Amino acid sequence: MFLEYISLQNFRNYRQQEVSFNTALNLLVGENAQGKTNLLEAVYYLLTCRSFRTETDREMAAWESGSFYLKGAVQQQAGRKLAEIGFQTPSKLQIKINGAVVQKRSHLFRFPVVFFGPDDLCLVKEGPAIRRRYLDLVGSRAEPQYYRILKDYHRVLRQRNRVIKEKRFTVSFKKNLEIWNEPLVGLGSKLIKQRISLLNRLGVWCKELFFNLYSKSQVLTLQYMCTVDHHGDLDNLAGHFYRQLCLKQAEEEIRGYTLLGPHLDDFNISLNHRLAKVYSSQGQQRVAALALKIGEIQLLEFISQEKPVLLLDDVFSELDFERRGQLLNFLKNKGMQTVITTVVPLEQLLPSRDNPGRIFSVREGRVVETAP
Repeated sequence: MFLEYISLQNFRNYRQQEVSFNTALNLLVGENAQGKTNLLEAVYYLLTCRSFRTETDREMAAWESGSFYLKGAVQQQAGRKLAEIGFQTPSKLQIKINGAVVQKRSHLFRFPVVFFGPDDLCLVKEGPAIRRRYLDLVGSRAEPQYYRILKDYHRVLRQRNRVIKEKRFTVSFKKNLEIWNEPLVGLGSKLIKQRISLLNRLGVWCKELFFNLYSKSQVLTLQYMCTVDHHGDLDNLAGHFYRQLCLKQAEEEIRGYTLLGPHLDDFNISLNHRLAKVYSSQGQQRVAALALKIGEIQLLEFISQEKPVLLLDDVFSELDFERRGQLLNFLKNKGMQTVITTVVPLEQLLPSRDNPGRIFSVREGRVVETAP
């Protein structure tokens, strides 16, 4: 899959702009605060109807405009599709594919695309909630069944937490709680198994990617950390979950919320069996996070049978010349469309001027193609 072009109107600092992309490598070169990341955001939003920066559509409209419009042509194995998204204040959003209006939720799964930026370092450095959100987003985009299980689990979790808060310290507490234990355990067990399967697949690809991009002497591993102690016996996970949940009821009554389940789980990212967030350098952490994102690409390609579009924001800032070259060669060999922003001068970026793809200069919300 690749994006032929994108047209922007009143999006961030772009009043009106159209950019045609190479099917392989595209470099957006310019100083900070010129609009490079805004263009990546526009591409990501056009393909997913989600922003990697904000939950509020209004924030993406150009100053004092109150609206924006994006249009682009996407080439897939099934044919060419024209995607359009228009937003009008206060909250009117319309999505069209080949002229037909579609729902926002269905658009999320339509076009495989992956974004990596400086803030994704938090996947390694920050707390469990960020890694859970990453797993759930990847799982939901890869398999619609994952999204349904996740949605149902959180619906049951909210109901169970409401019972804990409203009925605790009453004689009917345990009876009311028991109603929600079985659905929580059933859905939670399915979600845990889905996550473990997902992480195992990602782990194989991430290990290989870190080996090729950073170090042949360090092994990257991913390990799911489950709050349910299942002793490696996933076949009887629901039984372990149910028994341990019952043992938590007295503490839940005191603390006021559910204390066991996938909503509290995490996964460890390790280099040579040492936690990357504690023992690794920032450069190692950055490449580990990048490996997770490129592993996500491998997964989406495996599921959809389409090569995703890869968007890389300021990925070269902490890579030396050799590793920049290794990354560019890796992306070139993958044969997928990639759009990269950089402030690094081209002579420090490209180890070879052989077929660099398209190079664009970005300045004050204007994009101009330049000679390689």
